[in-house]
Amino acid sequence: MTPLISIIVPVYNCENTVGRCLESILAQTQPSLEIIVVDDGSIDNSLQVIKSYSAIDTRIKVMEQVNTGVSSARNKALEASSGEWIAFVDADDYLDKEYLHTLYTALCKYKADISLCSYIKETEDGDQIFEEQKSSGNKPLSFSIKKGYSYISGTAREVVWGALYKKELIKNIRFASDLYVSEDTLFFAEAAKRSRLIVRTDKALYHYIIYPSSASHGMFTPKKYTQLEAWERVTNLFKDHPEIYCSAKCKYAIYCYHMIKNHFYNPSFKKNYYKETLKKYRKNLKWFYISKETSLSRKIFRTLFAICPHLFLLKPLLKTEGSQR
Repeated sequence: MTPLISIIVPVYNCENTVGRCLESILAQTQPSLEIIVVDDGSIDNSLQVIKSYSAIDTRIKVMEQVNTGVSSARNKALEASSGEWIAFVDADDYLDKEYLHTLYTALCKYKADISLCSYIKETEDGDQIFEEQKSSGNKPLSFSIKKGYSYISGTAREVVWGALYKKELIKNIRFASDLYVSEDTLFFAEAAKRSRLIVRTDKALYHYIIYPSSASHGMFTPKKYTQLEAWERVTNLFKDHPEIYCSAKCKYAIYCYHMIKNHFYNPSFKKNYYKETLKKYRKNLKWFYISKETSLSRKIFRTLFAICPHLFLLKPLLKTEGSQR
């Protein structure tokens, strides 16, 4: 019999998208699914939509809680899951019908602990913005934290979706409820550190939908600043792995840079968070000099920004700089 896969879907005010999400899960070619949907105190019709689907398909298990956040919702579902394998899907997103079959097949073939796929980033109107860069041709890429795992090259994941996990691997890992952004970055880092082998296919089977008002996008709020605390914990996690530690420190600095670039003109950020963020950026800057994955031009740019950030913040071209190394 095919082992059971538990799919965890946290939901908060997603009445317009959760139906598409669930339909894409129900259409999976992989058999033996358990779909755990946790409504995180939605104030729209999300719960009614979820219940209408569970009434039709008994594989869907509905759980409810007061609004305490996505971390709490995922943790609640993890406690209730009974599958040998775990997958996370956001209620705004949807899957290719071969998503789980492809991930599960790769896990079995390579005897891996985590299986990844590429993803497509789309707007809420369905326009494709980005498809994750291919890195291994038609052959799945396998790596571990002992070799090839890096936040600069992109082999290190920063999200929990787009992956299938061995439950035994993550049974004692939980999402940090005090983090509101990048809580999944920390979760994946903990899972990766415990793993023996991670396998990735370049097939883009996960559709990630961007909404300007989501927790990781849009206007600055104090909750958004917890992203830097998440990266502080990620870097500490890999202190005993020098190369990964270096790449995580570089990525930490990059997120400090993005925080400053994106919110410099926000009065609350500038008054309460700007100086501390710049301090964190400068503190982590030295790791760019050590990194073998960062080009000389990037090292120069990062240094100049640390010396005189105001000069760069006045430049319109800064808007397109952030994605470069």
